[in-house]
Amino acid sequence: MDCIDSIQPPERYKIVVFDAKTNKIVLSACKMFDIMDRNVTLVEMLEDNRQAYSSLEAVYLLTPCMESVQRLMDDYPSDSPTGKYKAAHIFFSAPLEDRLFDRLTKSPVSKYIRTLKEINIDFTETLDGKRTQSMKLATLLQSELEAHMRSNPENNGRQQGQGTVLILDRSIDITAAIVHEFTYQAMANDLLPIEDGTKYTYEIENSNGEMESVSVVIDEDDQVFMEIRHAHIVETVGILTSNLNKFIAENEALRGDKDKAASLRNMKDQLANLPQYQDTKAKYSTHIHMAKECMKIFEKFKINELGLVEQQLATGETVDGHLPKQVMAEMAPFLDDPQVSTMDKIRLLMLYMICRDGLRAADREMLFEHAKISEGNAEAIRNLSLLGINVERGGSIPRTKKKPFYPRKRLEDEEQPYDLSRYITKAKKIVEEHLNGTLDTTIYPYTTEAPVDSSESTRSLRKTPQPTWEKKKPNVKGSRLIVFIAGGVTYSEIRAMYELCQSMGRDIVIGSTHIITPRQFIQSLRYLARGPTRPTAPIIPPYKAPAAPPKPSAARPAQPPPSSPHRPITPGTSSNGGMRTIQKDATGRFVAPPSSQTPPPRPANAPPPMQSGSEPVVEKKKGRMFGFM
Repeated sequence: MDCIDSIQPPERYKIVVFDAKTNKIVLSACKMFDIMDRNVTLVEMLEDNRQAYSSLEAVYLLTPCMESVQRLMDDYPSDSPTGKYKAAHIFFSAPLEDRLFDRLTKSPVSKYIRTLKEINIDFTETLDGKRTQSMKLATLLQSELEAHMRSNPENNGRQQGQGTVLILDRSIDITAAIVHEFTYQAMANDLLPIEDGTKYTYEIENSNGEMESVSVVIDEDDQVFMEIRHAHIVETVGILTSNLNKFIAENEALRGDKDKAASLRNMKDQLANLPQYQDTKAKYSTHIHMAKECMKIFEKFKINELGLVEQQLATGETVDGHLPKQVMAEMAPFLDDPQVSTMDKIRLLMLYMICRDGLRAADREMLFEHAKISEGNAEAIRNLSLLGINVERGGSIPRTKKKPFYPRKRLEDEEQPYDLSRYITKAKKIVEEHLNGTLDTTIYPYTTEAPVDSSESTRSLRKTPQPTWEKKKPNVKGSRLIVFIAGGVTYSEIRAMYELCQSMGRDIVIGSTHIITPRQFIQSLRYLARGPTRPTAPIIPPYKAPAAPPKPSAARPAQPPPSSPHRPITPGTSSNGGMRTIQKDATGRFVAPPSSQTPPPRPANAPPPMQSGSEPVVEKKKGRMFGFM
């Protein structure tokens, strides 16, 4: 409204012109009456065949696209002595490309332009927008649970205490789905061809010296796996070594062997001497092979050096706790290196996009070319915008100040992380805040009244020695917390919930639609924009040159003639373009020609005229302006 108020022509009254997209944006925040009450005599659509009013000035609120710019230029043809309106005050809803700016200022419309500005209003948040999907799911679940309790009054579970279900979605933490994780289960599923997280097939040499394929199932029945799955890969080797030495010491057949297992190679040799313990042998052999393969890939593809750069991008800090100052200089060699896999380059570029909150389109495409990223993979990176990530500087997602996930204040007795494992998942932070009673309920609201829980149940148990997953489940206190992440949960988030179970002494269950690895996440991004919700028609109608522009009329009474009703359209995307004002230059080329035409006086007590079909099709609740939930 400020841009409309800022235009005060000598004639007092003015005309406002929207295109299809800006019409939707403005009417999602206010009513037509609010516009007409600002000395606006008529509101029209740029795409309509409009009557000329050469005695009145027009305020244009337009989308910075070729179609709208061309239609604006049609209002002021070069073969007409006057334009459709006396003068043009133009406000673009987002930054205008240089090529469109040049085209506009070199056209006949330039002499009618008195105001040319860019304003950051190119976004709408509807009441049922995509950011409320978690709330919709939570409300539906609450309704189903209440219906179940009504139909089963004698077995409603209340005797076990009221639990809490925390519903999140994948967009809360894109970084967790991309960054390399170096705990055993996550690293193995990231680097090795494990099917559905449970089936692993590899080749071994049999007793005849021939290679044969072996398929194994990795699940919670595998006690060797259960002891190491959440251990850092460095700890994994130590745990396997320690457990195997203990196993050797407890077996009569091997007590004569003086050499203990000290390395992965020695462990494999020792296991060859255990024919009577086939099941245990198979499990140890599998995990020794998997750990060895992980370390081989870790070294071959330079994941150690790559991981340090990833952690800087993910945490915003170097290992020493300083702000990284030469991220691009450290990242560029990996984009050039043929030893770095294409998938790792994609992950690095995605983290860089998130860290920088978007890049200029030219810079982004240059990086794609530099890293030899295919169009399909480039599309996956661009599709991050569909999950709320800015991939273009000044792009569609408004920037907001965010508290960094790291560093967080650490307790004196809390173990420091490995250099390659400093990133803390957002899911862990949210759950930790919930258990401590500090979670912002305006961002994560309850569907009903918040459950009453004793503070004792959330006391910290951080003095538990590491690794925590080797310890028995502590005596849990407080109600159960169920965490559901729609759109996929990562292995790092699963590990984080196990850690919180131990450190907070709570019963936490985490689930999702599926478990995702970085490769699966990137593959799904390639097809994200091809879903059924993608618009099938452009918001701005294609441009068609007018057959014959209407002749300008003489001065007309400032009364609103009938106009076509506004058509509902798909909400626009968001923008973060800053305000830019383009006023008259030294030559005064943006000065409208003088006009002797003046409109007839309007009665002082006359109510402001209303447009037919004055109520907008889409209306937001009072107080819901251009904000985000």
